[in-house]
Amino acid sequence: MEKSRQSSTEKQLEQFKYENERMAFAQQVGSIGTFEWDLQRDINIWTPELEALYGLQPGEFGGNHASWLTWVHPEDKEQANASLQDAIHNTGVFETEFRIIRPDKQVRRLQAKGHVLYNEQQQPERMVGVNIDITERKEGEIQLARQAALLQASYDAFIVHDRQNRVLYWNHGATAMYGWTEEEILGKTLYQVLNTQFPIPLGALYELLETEPTWEGELIHTKRDGSRIVVASRWSRVEDPHTGEISYLEVNRDITEQKRTLEHIHFLAEASKQLVTAKTYQDALHSTAQSAVPTIADWCRVDLLDQGNLLERLTIVYPDISASAPLDPPLAQLAEKAIRTSKSILNPRISEQHLRELTRNEQEYQWLREQGAVSSMIVPFTVQNEAAGAITFVSAKAKRSYSEVDLAVAEELASRIALALEKVRLLKQTQEFNARLEQLVLERTEELARSYEKLRQVNTELQQSNQELQEFAYVASHDLQEPLRKIQAFGNLLEEEYGSKLEDGKAYLDRMRNAAGRMQRLINDLLTFSRVTTKAQPFTEVDLNEIAQDALDNLETRLEETRGKVEIEKLPTITADPSQMQQILQNLIGNALKFHKRDVPPRVKVYAEVSGDPPICKLYVEDNGIGFDEKYLDRIFTVFQRLHGRSEYEGTGIGLAVVRKIVERHGGIITAKSAHGEGATFIVMLPVHPKENPSDGGN
Repeated sequence: MEKSRQSSTEKQLEQFKYENERMAFAQQVGSIGTFEWDLQRDINIWTPELEALYGLQPGEFGGNHASWLTWVHPEDKEQANASLQDAIHNTGVFETEFRIIRPDKQVRRLQAKGHVLYNEQQQPERMVGVNIDITERKEGEIQLARQAALLQASYDAFIVHDRQNRVLYWNHGATAMYGWTEEEILGKTLYQVLNTQFPIPLGALYELLETEPTWEGELIHTKRDGSRIVVASRWSRVEDPHTGEISYLEVNRDITEQKRTLEHIHFLAEASKQLVTAKTYQDALHSTAQSAVPTIADWCRVDLLDQGNLLERLTIVYPDISASAPLDPPLAQLAEKAIRTSKSILNPRISEQHLRELTRNEQEYQWLREQGAVSSMIVPFTVQNEAAGAITFVSAKAKRSYSEVDLAVAEELASRIALALEKVRLLKQTQEFNARLEQLVLERTEELARSYEKLRQVNTELQQSNQELQEFAYVASHDLQEPLRKIQAFGNLLEEEYGSKLEDGKAYLDRMRNAAGRMQRLINDLLTFSRVTTKAQPFTEVDLNEIAQDALDNLETRLEETRGKVEIEKLPTITADPSQMQQILQNLIGNALKFHKRDVPPRVKVYAEVSGDPPICKLYVEDNGIGFDEKYLDRIFTVFQRLHGRSEYEGTGIGLAVVRKIVERHGGIITAKSAHGEGATFIVMLPVHPKENPSDGGN
């Protein structure tokens, strides 16, 4: 008997242990922990599962009310404690949500539930309850709330409907787009309310969504105010995971303006093509009016003013309702106003008065009234900054109110019409100008033929004269040397035979001989100047290093007399006349040695650089001599021009003129930089490969 009772007790203990293990497992899986709080002694017993929810190790909880509060988030502590105290002292039921901060700083959100147990005196004695970790669920709820808020905030229309197209959800974007509130539209059949125009039958669309995840296309809807819009629509089939019910999410975006913009672009392109290709301006305006309907208007009129002999008075109406109108009809009041003020007129909504002022006659008025005209634009255009006409657009069948965007398109069209008319004007003027020009060219050609013959004769005479002058200079120089030689010879004989008897006449004899010597040098320099062109050599490859050395050899005596030094750096090879290159360097270096400072030996530096395309050789001759004022720069390269008297420095004043003439023959230029008393630098710029290579001595 005793063994039987013992066996029964062991079974009960095992069953109790098993139930506890199941309870602990359920708490772990469900993120639930239980507590029992002795309110009289402030002893709070937590299960290990509850400690785990708080991120604590078993037994780590302090076991009292204050210890619990230490883990509650500071921002939630007051609310959680107030709810607990209200349960103890008033309601007896504890239920609240709060955040905790675990030891690892992780924030979790808990839901607490508990009941207060009372003693025989109905005083609160104990509280038992649970804490449930609802972090993931709460975050999901917050995410869903965010998504719902985003859907409501979207400018797009988010609509949910069933297979019968009855509305189940309608966001604020749909209200803004169509005009109906959610309360007004829920349960209504969507395609009937919006008067939807589908690209395919509605039933076929639903069948398509049975096999395809989405459908995308364009729909035409009618808004509450009666206006039509085009929407880019995306439909998705949605199945409720719990009930299996099927619904359809429809997302619509208003693309009316984009479609209108594309229509505008296409219209302007087509109108421009017609304006450019039309043979006459009348055809161009007719084509423009026709292309405007129905793209941007249901009715269009073009009024063209008289432009003298260039453009004639013209009125074009499309669709044509003015077959019986007079040939020269009056302008409508609004068109006349737009032309007079050169300002466009936009009427988003046409009043009865506007309709009268918009039309020229009763026929136009009645036609537009029957068509239900709702909006208009009148845009003037000019030619040569003068009013040329206006184009009028009216919207009727489309029930579309014109906006500033539409007006901008109309003004762009008017500017293109003006350009086309300007082209007509220019073409006509060009034809007249060409006719006049042909006459002038004919007259001028005859005159030029006469002038050319005269010029040819003068040129022949000038060439003959130049040849004679060159021959005269050369012959004269030779002929002048013969009497000079006799003067010098007889002067020498006088000095040899009668020098001791001349007494004071000896001075006159010396002056005569010196003058003859100067005359001899002047004649020689003139011959040198003349030979630049008369005795020139063909251009060949010239090594300026060798040429510079030859020039120094010729100046050896002067270098010794002046104790001068000449430094020559590496010089390039160019195409030139070798003898004339030597003449340039000899004259420039010789001048540098001649015009040196008193008691200061001359120092001369010769160097060059090649740069540019085509390449140019810059040749520099730099000295430390007396220098000169740069205001005399042009003067020093002129024949017989000197900056110093013969008593100071010898010479005839021809050397630099010879250099310039040689440089110009080679297609180059010469200049100099200097200051008085600071030396001078002469710069010769020559093409490395001249375009011409004269072989007869002249360019």
